[in-house]
Amino acid sequence: MGTPINDYGADIVAFYNNDKYIFQCKYHKRKQGVSSIQEVLAAKLYYDAHKCVVISHIGFTKQAYNLAAPNRVILLDSPKLFSSKNIADLLEGFIAKTDYVECENTTILSSYEEIKTKLGRTPTLSDLDKTLRYKINRYYKNYTTFLLSIGDSKHRSKPSNEQLKSEYLRIRNLLGKTPSAKEIKYWALIPYNSFHQYPLTQLQKECGDIPLCDRSVSKEELIQEYLELKKQLGHFPTGKEIDKLGKHKSHQYRRKFGSLEQFYKLPQVNVPQKIALTSLEIEVIYTLLDLCLELKHENLSYQVLRELSLGRKKILTTNLIESRFGSFSTFTENVKSNHHSTRLKKQLMEIIQSYINRTL
Repeated sequence: MGTPINDYGADIVAFYNNDKYIFQCKYHKRKQGVSSIQEVLAAKLYYDAHKCVVISHIGFTKQAYNLAAPNRVILLDSPKLFSSKNIADLLEGFIAKTDYVECENTTILSSYEEIKTKLGRTPTLSDLDKTLRYKINRYYKNYTTFLLSIGDSKHRSKPSNEQLKSEYLRIRNLLGKTPSAKEIKYWALIPYNSFHQYPLTQLQKECGDIPLCDRSVSKEELIQEYLELKKQLGHFPTGKEIDKLGKHKSHQYRRKFGSLEQFYKLPQVNVPQKIALTSLEIEVIYTLLDLCLELKHENLSYQVLRELSLGRKKILTTNLIESRFGSFSTFTENVKSNHHSTRLKKQLMEIIQSYINRTL
């Protein structure tokens, strides 16, 4: 049967075993997607056909197969079509397959409607039994696609404040620390949007945590808290000590004052500024430490330097050396090969020996 100019999505209309078939033929550079399935389904309805087929010379996308299966659309690619000796047998094979799918689909819909009627709402995936979940995943790939195909939407219940607290505590115990908003969004089993009904700062306070970012705290409160922590410790608290022992995290200080360094400069706080060592001073201190260890028949290595300290203060930090000279190895090579360093070492050795002689 020939096709009119306005084919309404049917390139070929044919009859076989008293059934009317609609064929749509596609010759494109890309695999055919869901639009070709939608077009042939519209043509099937227009022509009141029994079966519909889409033929593509290059194949179909995964989405096209997902849409075709529950709608009993037969998909054929050119290699399969032309390699078949009997097109009728090929179609019958696909018809048997789609009939099986339709039978399974009827079973799925029947079971689903039974559960839906019993609950009085759209079931969640956990409301379905294991067998039904398996069938839905097999024929529809996922529960969302199944609901869309039958015109239902997911059931969404608003969690209570107690459920939100319980979920927050679960995440906190999982991470071993106060979780950030980003971490809650990643780990939460409840949709993150649900937490918007419960301000995170308030939730953290009610769960006994110190909020990572409390917008209600003032600069004066932060200053007073820092001074109280200083009195408690007996020295100016570092950023790590603020995070560990303070009522508010160091992040709050950076947010309110720009940086901890800016906060330390405030007249009320007045933290003593570190004196920056010159390159020569670094070399002198390093050489002196090296000589002291030589007298004990020990070598000054990277690890030893990291561990050397007087009380709580580092004698010479490896970070300072690396920031000034590029790397620790570059610095030590220069010290060993530089003539100036050799003279410096000799002078320092004379000073040490002179001191030893005076003390004996």
